[in-house]
Order: sequence, then C-alpha cells, then structure tokens
Amino acid sequence: MASKSSSHPALSAADGFANGSTDTLLLIGRVLLGWLFVAAGWGKIMNMAGFAGYLTSLGAPAPGLLSNIVPFIEFGMGVCLILGLATRYAAIVVFLFCLIATALAHRYWEYPAAQQAAQYTNFLKGISFMGASLIVLVTGAGKFSVDAALAKKITCTGHNRPSRHVEPRRRAGITPVPEQPVFACNGAAPYHRADSVAGSG
Repeated sequence: MASKSSSHPALSAADGFANGSTDTLLLIGRVLLGWLFVAAGWGKIMNMAGFAGYLTSLGAPAPGLLSNIVPFIEFGMGVCLILGLATRYAAIVVFLFCLIATALAHRYWEYPAAQQAAQYTNFLKGISFMGASLIVLVTGAGKFSVDAALAKKITCTGHNRPSRHVEPRRRAGITPVPEQPVFACNGAAPYHRADSVAGSG
C-alpha cells in the first residue's frame, strides 16, 4: 500500500527516502543530539569547581550542590539518547534541562549590549534543543536502539508461551477458550498459546 504523501506531490519528493530510512535517520539524529550533552556534561565533570563558580555568578541556588549533580544528569541523558535507552524519558529530561538552563543562563535582554547578540544565539540554541527533544519524545528511539531490543526481548520471552490455564482445563475435560495468536520471534510462524493442547491427548 502506498503511503500517504506528506504534502503536495511537488513538496514530498523526499518522502520515500525518509520512510525507507526512518530508523537509520533516527539513530543518526539521536547520536548528534546526544553527543552534545555527553561532551558538555563531561566538560563540567572535569571542571566542577569552575562550573560551581559559573553557577554562583548566575545566582543559582546551592551552586556547590548543583555543580555535583547537573554534570552527571547532562552526561547521562546524552548517553541515553545515543544508546536509545529510556529514550522518551531522556527526551523529557532534555526538555526540562534546556528550559531551566536557558531561563537561568541566557536571558539575553539582561546582558550588556555588547553581549546580547551572543546570548541571544545561546537562547535560540536552548529552545531549538527543546524542540528537538519534543520530536524525539514523539518518534521514540527507532529500531536501532536498546529500547527496541528490550521490547523485542520482552515480547519473545513474555508472550510466546502457552497459558498456564490451558493444561489444567484440558485435564478436567474443559475445552480451552481459544486465545489470541502471538507471533513468534525471528520471523517464525504465528503461534497460538492454545495450539500446545489442540493436538494432544
């Protein structure tokens, strides 16, 4: 079935590429976004005293405490984005992190005129990362991620087995109620939980 065009045909020539490369593009996008936070977080970890001084200059509350917590949060959410682990939670944390950081550090209108252009650029970067995090929240990690591997593992181990209620009912002479089919992993044929008793006896 042909997929619906995203816009007027003249404006949707890239649909085929985007639809056919969705998971690869999501992986690349996650790595590019996550690497920023890994690098920034690592830089703060390597210079916590300097980061504490910066927070003090901004008037942040408890700068000593925050300087020991924030770098690891920033580094961790970057790692989660790159690996695609707890991706939607990481996207929420990124959004909140950038919201707070932008509001705290990049109120460009409060800076001297000579610094406002640079701070305005930093302000725009912050809100653009917020937008990117919302996109990740909606799309999820894609196939090439730890999240996808965990979901597949749970599907394979948690659902591809006979119901524990089927065998006792068969022994009691009660015909088991057919259950919904569950597709086996790795491309195997569809498997019904009740199939294990259908041909026995």
